[in-house]
Amino acid sequence: MTVRRYNRLRADDITAAGQGGGRSSAACRSRADENKDQRMLSLFVDVGMEMLQNGAEIWRAEETIERMGYAYGAARMDIFSVTNYLAATMTMQDYGEQTVTRRVVISGNNFERVEELNALSRDYCRRPFDMEELADRIDSIRDKKVNIYKAYIGSLLVGSMFTVFFGGNALDGVVSGLCALLICFMQRNLKSLCSSNEFFYFLSSLIMGFLIGFIHLFLPINTAMVIIGDIMLLIPGLMMMNAIKDIFLDDTLSGIMRLTESLFWTGGIACGFIIPIFIMGM
Repeated sequence: MTVRRYNRLRADDITAAGQGGGRSSAACRSRADENKDQRMLSLFVDVGMEMLQNGAEIWRAEETIERMGYAYGAARMDIFSVTNYLAATMTMQDYGEQTVTRRVVISGNNFERVEELNALSRDYCRRPFDMEELADRIDSIRDKKVNIYKAYIGSLLVGSMFTVFFGGNALDGVVSGLCALLICFMQRNLKSLCSSNEFFYFLSSLIMGFLIGFIHLFLPINTAMVIIGDIMLLIPGLMMMNAIKDIFLDDTLSGIMRLTESLFWTGGIACGFIIPIFIMGM
């Protein structure tokens, strides 16, 4: 009787241990799924952050993250974004909520990169692929360098063509184009050293104003036309347009922030050109 009782207790202990192990395995699987969800949401937010950093609208970044989340299998997506902050919460059917936030630092306008990120999000929504492939494609887009020759040629054409368009002669166009090359060089090499966009564009305008005034001492150029051509490379026209668009699309906070920044940016450019104009009597 003692042996039978011992065997029965031993069998009960083994059964309980097996059930406990099953619960432990299920818990491990749940934690693994939650970790995967967190990493996937982090990649979705990276896509939206890259879009904002390269000049995309607020609504475009939010919609991209939302669509990718639903394609992944989320039951609910909540995204909040302003010009320098992005937060996303993804709710899964079985594993609760995951939240990721990012501090967004605007680096400029690169619509080729925005187009590639749009294509990536569409590909993912059509056929969701695994985490490694998504991370690799994001890294390849992020690491793709801007063609330096296209940047310089584009600046040269913009500066010279706008000068001629607004009434300058051929010499004004040539001088404006050469000054535009210097602006492009500063945008690529000096911008990262400045504390803010406003200070950088003030400094760039100040340098260009003195340079144009110095050239005017030796060549019969129309300084007003040259300044008009080169200032087109500096004014935040796209930022103002996106600010107004955000306001009309009910992203009022983002629109006001962008509009305020663009006005300070414009004021810095104006002050940068006014100083050499008065000093050198242009």
